[in-house]
Amino acid sequence: MKKVFIVFALVLAGVFLASCKEDTSVADLQQAYDALGGVINTPSAITSNFNLPTDLINDVTAAWSSNQPGVISIGTPVDGIAIATVNRPAYGEDDATVVLTAILSIEGSDNTQTYTITITVIAAAAEELIIENIADVLAITDPAYDPSDPEDKTSVTLNNVTVFAKGDDSAFIYDGTGILQVYGGASTSMVVGSVYNVSGILEWYFGLWEITGSTAELQASATPQTPTQEEFTSVLDAIAGFNEDELNAPATGSVADGNMEPIYATVTGTVYMIPEDTSNYNTWIIDTEETDAAAAVAGTTDTPANAFMVYYHSNDFVTLKLFDGQEVTIDVVIHTYRSNNLAYALYYVGGPNGIVAANLTDEEKQSIDANALSVPELLSEATTLDLPTTGINGSSIVWESSNGALINASTGVVTMPAEGSSVVTLTATVSFTGLEDIEVEFDVVVGELEVTTMADFLTLDDGDVAYSEVEVLALYSSNRSAVVGDATGYGYIYNSSSMDVEVGDFIGLTYTVDVYNGLYEMTAVTIITPSGTDPNLTPTAVVWTATEAMALQSSSAWAPAYVTLEGLIGYASGDYTNAYWPDFYPDYVQTNGATTEVRDKVFTATGWVIGISSSKLTIAGEYTNATNLGDAEYVFLDALDITLSSQSFAEAGTLTLPTSGENGTAITWESDNEAIINTTTGAVTLPAEGSVNVVLTATVTKGSESYEREFTVSVTKPADYELSDLIITLYMEASTGNNKLIEIYNGTGAAIDLSAYRLVQGNNGKSFEDPENLITEPYILPLAGTLGNKEYVVAYNPETMTSIIDAYTANVNATILIPTPESGNPGASFAFFNGDDAILLQKTTDGGTTWVNVDIIGVYGVDPGANWSGGDISTANMVLVRKDTVVMGVTVNPATFDPSVEWTSTTVGEDISEICSYIPVPPAE
Repeated sequence: MKKVFIVFALVLAGVFLASCKEDTSVADLQQAYDALGGVINTPSAITSNFNLPTDLINDVTAAWSSNQPGVISIGTPVDGIAIATVNRPAYGEDDATVVLTAILSIEGSDNTQTYTITITVIAAAAEELIIENIADVLAITDPAYDPSDPEDKTSVTLNNVTVFAKGDDSAFIYDGTGILQVYGGASTSMVVGSVYNVSGILEWYFGLWEITGSTAELQASATPQTPTQEEFTSVLDAIAGFNEDELNAPATGSVADGNMEPIYATVTGTVYMIPEDTSNYNTWIIDTEETDAAAAVAGTTDTPANAFMVYYHSNDFVTLKLFDGQEVTIDVVIHTYRSNNLAYALYYVGGPNGIVAANLTDEEKQSIDANALSVPELLSEATTLDLPTTGINGSSIVWESSNGALINASTGVVTMPAEGSSVVTLTATVSFTGLEDIEVEFDVVVGELEVTTMADFLTLDDGDVAYSEVEVLALYSSNRSAVVGDATGYGYIYNSSSMDVEVGDFIGLTYTVDVYNGLYEMTAVTIITPSGTDPNLTPTAVVWTATEAMALQSSSAWAPAYVTLEGLIGYASGDYTNAYWPDFYPDYVQTNGATTEVRDKVFTATGWVIGISSSKLTIAGEYTNATNLGDAEYVFLDALDITLSSQSFAEAGTLTLPTSGENGTAITWESDNEAIINTTTGAVTLPAEGSVNVVLTATVTKGSESYEREFTVSVTKPADYELSDLIITLYMEASTGNNKLIEIYNGTGAAIDLSAYRLVQGNNGKSFEDPENLITEPYILPLAGTLGNKEYVVAYNPETMTSIIDAYTANVNATILIPTPESGNPGASFAFFNGDDAILLQKTTDGGTTWVNVDIIGVYGVDPGANWSGGDISTANMVLVRKDTVVMGVTVNPATFDPSVEWTSTTVGEDISEICSYIPVPPAE
């Protein structure tokens, strides 16, 4: 009996063990099944191919099938992924419903689990195009082929096209029927003079068709074709012809208005760089005979600029800038009309030696040749440097090396040190017959730098050169930008040359540190083979509230963060989809890659935060859980829509306070000073004296949800005095673009002849007393005309947004004279001031022989660095409004300047819609 019992016990144990194994298998299958819940994003609106995982967690394998392989076919799995190829129903047909089935199994187990998902494949948004050549693309005028949803874009393949010119982000192709731009994608690896079959997505951008997301197959045996170059010896005549042909019209309209085919040309004109402008759009080609350069580059919505804007992604853009002020003849592709810059734009495509300058002196030739030289800051692999011996203008160049064993100055051969790294100084002596030599030195790090971790990356200084070994976690902008990381943190590669890498790759990279709005970026990136171990990172998203986002705005050193943002409200911003985030208002969330499907929905974003400023947070990733708006979103949106009839009063009146919103919400109001503003009647009563700021709180409710928004209304009892002279009452130096203006007010009680007055910009500490740092006529703006009592004169930058000027005009109850700065001399550069430039209002009583100060902002003759500041107020990136207690201007140049003494302020970023509330209302009669 005992033996029988033992056998029986063993049998039971075997059954028990088998049972345990089966139970584990079932649990593993269920876990894998549950993980498939989010495998397909927006399954109800499929328009393109997608991936299906075949290797799941717990060693589970998924075998996929489709009940309609003619609509969705499943490819053979490769590396754990099967591609689902989508064949959309034709235009006009019904959407297709497809059921995908996955049989889940584990090797060695008989258990299986069946997973199904129903897919809706959206029919094509437009009739199928027959595109055989570039001319067919240029003939498209149906807006259906430029849908707002990226998923609906049209794919195209063009065979036997020749690359005849390139920028660093684009290639220009020609097939005998027309010219087209290929943006990003394969363009960076294409070679000028070669022939390719190019495939990609059609994109209509600023009035031109381009191909994005491209691939290219070299056609080595094909014969290249090059378009005929047009010749423009007069910039003015060229632009006049373009305008007559209305080439600018598509950029301000739609596909229905046609498109601008790029023009291959030679252009003769003068290189002009806008003074004090450090933006990407500061370099232009103006007509050789042009005497008013500032006016030439200042286009309007009705009249394009009389100059060509050089696009900053031109190859050799830096070299072209060296010819500032010189007449040149260059090869270009005039590729589009930029409606945001109000100008025709071109790529310079002639190469480093393709700039022909007509009137250079020998000194200028030598100087340009010296400044055109460049050497990499870091060399981490053996290579051969190209050390030119002749400059682009004929100078003779001789190189010397402080360490010939590492860098041979004669051959350019670079040899790595046995270990570590060394700094080698290369000296170039640039000679030109009859002139003193110019020496240029370059310090080059040769060898392997120590590995900088991503944690230590944030301790580096702007401009430092470093080396890191990282995993690629996300790619953007045609592989020009990326999020990378190691076990200590993350980093961001910005606007590199297109990188031949994929997500998941482990790479070594040398780079230069660039800090932008606190974000530490890697620029000038070179990728090399790493020596360490791949960290195999799996970032986990952290749920953020607006508190974390706003904290990042003030951070001086930050790296990309992998986060989840919940409760975003999608809205359309032109062709893009962005989002409001209630607790983050008035700032917004820029959702890179979000489709139109999340517009007017509440949704969740999970991805990398790769940008933040005073007005927005930028996230790139996945956008899920899009559902209809509820009461919580409706109360926020209606609160967002509230506007007051006025936010400043200088006489008794009535304030209109809305009591309901468009989304069925109720709005109630509270005032912190009912005696001044009665929220029941809206009546506004002036204070006994001075100015009072009243805070009004709007509570928007619907159901059980509510949202509060505060408004500040200024109510002022006008003083019973008259000013002794003109006074500056508003100063704008916004953080975006050239939104800059100076407002002058006449409160003297009588009309004033403005011809006796002028505005002066003490640019970077310039003065009339220092002959080596003298204020010149472009920074002196004469005033003209007659300014009536209680009227304003406004001098503003010609690039200031028209919405600001329109809001200004609409909200000041007075006649406004607006003399835009005249280009050339005088006044051409006045309204390009920055926060470190003193502003003077002066007048003369002897016809201009002597001038006296009427009012001053800043300290004349002093360069403060970035700005003058005091308290929370600064002359940079702010609007300053003169306090109503100030009755006369500053007539004596102060030793120091604290703007908080006589001014109030507000920061002005990209959203300047509330500018009218900062514009003072003149005292009542």
